[in-house]
Amino acid sequence: MGDNSSKYSLSLPIPGLIAYNTVFRVGARILGALFSMATYAILARYFGAEIFGGFIIVVTYGVFFALAMDFGLYLTTVRDISKEDERAEEILASNAGLRTTVGLFLLVALVALASVLPYTKEVRLGLAIFALSVFIDSIANSYTPILQARMRLDFIGIIDVVNRLVVFSLVYLLSRSGGEFLLVLSVFVVANLVNLALSLYFARRFVKIKLLYDLPAWGQTLKKSFPLWLVLAIGTIHFRVDTLILSFLKGSSDVGIYGLAFKVLELVLILPALFLASVFPLMSEYVKSRKEELSTLLQKSFEVILMLALPVIGGTLILAPKLISFLGGEQYQPASLVLKVLILATLFSYLNGLFVHLIISLELQKRLLLICIVTVTINVALNFILIPRYSYNGAAVATVISEAAGMLFSLLVAKSGYSFKLRFDFVPRTVLAAGLMSLGLVLFNLNLFAHIALGVVIYLTFLFVLKVVTKEELLSFVR
Repeated sequence: MGDNSSKYSLSLPIPGLIAYNTVFRVGARILGALFSMATYAILARYFGAEIFGGFIIVVTYGVFFALAMDFGLYLTTVRDISKEDERAEEILASNAGLRTTVGLFLLVALVALASVLPYTKEVRLGLAIFALSVFIDSIANSYTPILQARMRLDFIGIIDVVNRLVVFSLVYLLSRSGGEFLLVLSVFVVANLVNLALSLYFARRFVKIKLLYDLPAWGQTLKKSFPLWLVLAIGTIHFRVDTLILSFLKGSSDVGIYGLAFKVLELVLILPALFLASVFPLMSEYVKSRKEELSTLLQKSFEVILMLALPVIGGTLILAPKLISFLGGEQYQPASLVLKVLILATLFSYLNGLFVHLIISLELQKRLLLICIVTVTINVALNFILIPRYSYNGAAVATVISEAAGMLFSLLVAKSGYSFKLRFDFVPRTVLAAGLMSLGLVLFNLNLFAHIALGVVIYLTFLFVLKVVTKEELLSFVR
């Protein structure tokens, strides 16, 4: 590959840029997730299940607020800048003008919506505060696409980690000084103002910061971004609708129990996302003309996915009570069963991620949209059936079943576009390694972190002993 890095601020060849950005992306995602998990742990203990449930409700609506304000514009802007780099400043200015104008109208609408939702006064006011923080973040996201287009994911990583560090630090200080619910939510406004300042600071290295009001251009942009937004919207509904249904049918305390367990699930879902982000470019390349290498890549990816999923499931089934106790205290122990059920979804979610990336590589996005619609329909229906009787446990079961259905549909669509067969000869040895790890966790009574470390050592040892992974394969991967 030639050196096409002239438009990038780092004087590295393209492979070097990709490696540099990958390291920063992985590091920032992991560090940010740990800060986020620590923040949730502080709030779970500080608020108690009832108020913490109100916090989860606010954050869940915040995800939908962010989706409404983004409208698929972020990725559309990155794509447009990458294609027409000479118009980068004009594209960003138009995007900023569009986001600011539409965002103001949406902010008013969302605050009005919050005032009529069937929650306590504090939660409704919290929704209004969080909507303001989302609006500020939306303006910041007007300019960060230039950082991604110019291969400066290190800047994006810095922005994300600083944002989560500010939230964690302020939440910790408020929890020590008796800060109230609404004051804690105001932390997100402060953190996103810092986010905005950093985004503008870094973006100024590449373009002038300005707003452009161009109605015809806005219309074209929204037309292009709508299909992408629709896929993102359906995915968000699938991932978050259980919390909203639970909040309507059962209340804040149940949401708090479910929310703490679900946060752990979110954390472990980072693992395959990081791996598949690295595999996807190769997959897209091999689809065109190197089908034999694509089959090999799929098999190796399948093996890695299972080697990640099985110990996560086995370890969580054993350590769930200890993990929940560490995060929230004894008052959240009902979340242990929720977590044990939810963690089963990781197997289907991990595999679904692999098949979805293959579907996108095969350019079968229209079928992917249909899968999303069907899966969301199943998820919503199951939540309305199971939550009234089984509360948060029912929501967890609905998540597992809908993830399994989504994985099956994705597999069928992927195989319709590219005929492939996966070998399962390694599975019994991988299951045995995960089983021996789980047995070791049962036999030794240690603190949580020592338990996790022991599990990792046992699992990796038996992966090599049972020759699931060989020394040659490991060296080949490193090279």
